[in-house]
Amino acid sequence: MCDTFIIPPSLTESGHRIFAKNSDREPNEAQHWVYMPPAMRDSNRVQTSFISVDHPAATYGMWLSKPFQLWGAEMGINEHGLAIGNEAVFTRVPMEKKDKGLTGMDMIRLALERCRSAKQALEQICYYVEAFGQDACGGYMNRKFYYHNSFIIADPVEAYVLETAGNHWIYRKPAGFYAISNRLTIGKEWDGISKDAISYARERKWHRQGPFDFAEAYTEPVMSWLARARERRQACQVNVQVISSQRKVTVADVMDMLRYHAQADGFRPCNGGMNNVCLHATGLFAPSQTTGSMVAELNPDHAAPVWATGSAAPCLSLFKPFFTGSPCTDKRLFKAPGAMHDDAYWWKWESWHREALQNYPAAKSLWRAKALPLEQQWFSNAQRNHPSNIGKTDPGKLTREAMDQSLTVLQEMREALRTAGRKRSGWMYRYYWNTWNRKAGIPHSFS
Repeated sequence: MCDTFIIPPSLTESGHRIFAKNSDREPNEAQHWVYMPPAMRDSNRVQTSFISVDHPAATYGMWLSKPFQLWGAEMGINEHGLAIGNEAVFTRVPMEKKDKGLTGMDMIRLALERCRSAKQALEQICYYVEAFGQDACGGYMNRKFYYHNSFIIADPVEAYVLETAGNHWIYRKPAGFYAISNRLTIGKEWDGISKDAISYARERKWHRQGPFDFAEAYTEPVMSWLARARERRQACQVNVQVISSQRKVTVADVMDMLRYHAQADGFRPCNGGMNNVCLHATGLFAPSQTTGSMVAELNPDHAAPVWATGSAAPCLSLFKPFFTGSPCTDKRLFKAPGAMHDDAYWWKWESWHREALQNYPAAKSLWRAKALPLEQQWFSNAQRNHPSNIGKTDPGKLTREAMDQSLTVLQEMREALRTAGRKRSGWMYRYYWNTWNRKAGIPHSFS
């Protein structure tokens, strides 16, 4: 499950649109935060997760947050300031489950590689949905996880919400704040709809009379309810309303929104549920955790940093600054993670996360004391160098320093947490996490 939202320029301190997303995936599905430089492929065809498609050989440079084993990406931003994120949505349209289509993640990467604007990306993804469909497994170890997709597509000038069901699509151009959280949201008001979407629903008696409501007609209710999509979407809406009623929204505010827990006081991950924007896996009814997070201020001059964790659990990790104009591609810091616990950046932070789950109050206190001040310092440094002064320093240096400093504070927190002891949780929760740890080769047990 995921949460993606946009905040319009009228509500932000900078006067620029802000795009944000938490990517929620299976606990051991490491997510790789990586820069893909502009490139020229050998042919005008590309192999995606399951199928190959025609595609221009020339590609734009982009930052992607992608599951390590997949071609596509959960979210990303390219050199033209185009940002896209997707969500799983559950619809009444059946799937053959033969992996002969595109994942939503494939569509994100394809669009970022070739599109300069939100409008162009919208048209491109609509084409992919109609031409290839979405019959493609989106799971990792869960090979039965198939879903359709919704998207937020944004650039410095405009933004679109695109929702799909099978080969059908609908979109609207929101004027204000908009969030999507694993449920169809576009009802009777839209700006564009695929030609057969209404007739397809009417033929199956999903819509009988009155103005056509896409979400009402196509939503599969059980999975949409289990995902607690309404509650997470409402939490995002309420948070931005509270902030904007007092002042303009900042990037730092948005980072806090991605760290939201429904039980703010006394929250413990073992009691977490699907109603949390910062998601923690607990078992059957909450099988996913937030494995990557991103916040992007869509500035027309592209000088603003993109903020990403490159790690799971934003409530226990840090947003670092990255720049599309002067990317840091230090291989030491951006090594791709693997299926097993290794020395990649994501897995280093995940080791801390797994230990923190056994004494979350102590871990959170350490994070506030040692890590959060670092993030605030990076934010201040980036603001001083953005946008008019950006040429006076090396943006890549800010990134390298932040990455190195984050690893230093990570080690300090892990050492301090080990002296704080553990808080015992239920046996089912311990069994659940010990199973994931064994599968990943993490030398740490829940006791």
